[in-house]
Amino acid sequence: MINHKIEVNEKVGITDFIPIIRGRTDMANIYIKEAQRYAKAARTAFDNTLTTPDDVNLLETERNNSQIAIIFSVFALEAHINKIGHDNLHPDIWDALERKRTEDKWFLFPKLITGNKFEVEEQLLKDFRNIIKLRDYLVHFKDYDYKELFPHPCGRNVIGIYELVNTINAELASNIAIKMITKLNEFLKENKK
Repeated sequence: MINHKIEVNEKVGITDFIPIIRGRTDMANIYIKEAQRYAKAARTAFDNTLTTPDDVNLLETERNNSQIAIIFSVFALEAHINKIGHDNLHPDIWDALERKRTEDKWFLFPKLITGNKFEVEEQLLKDFRNIIKLRDYLVHFKDYDYKELFPHPCGRNVIGIYELVNTINAELASNIAIKMITKLNEFLKENKK
């Protein structure tokens, strides 16, 4: 892995290191790191709401960071499987399949590459499907989903989306993405043709 330093915003002066694999940016790695960072920020905000329940900014910070962590976790899953498909499938097959649903790619590409079925434990598969559905729900916004109130553990009522977009699901999403990527990499290594 080669690290390249880039300037993200000249006014803020933020720098980051982007991993490069075989001449290409490893976007899955970037997304996972960001998902973990936002999940951690959501956890900090959540923990602070328990001691400062009247600070509505903390509630919003938790929800916003949780939402970003969930979205980035699924971005990581998409980026990883697309890289696997692009790098290992014949260009004609890749072209025909690149627009398939992310979930379908995760089980189709390994079979096409190795000839063996990629399987994961039932709970991991269920969680994987749930975080993809949750991301789809978040990016296909419907304002009526946000009108009902839901009790937050700090004792306040918050918008209903909190039932889905919360610290627990943010942490779960980043952990599921890491587990799925790790399991797929192990599977491909063990089953190389």
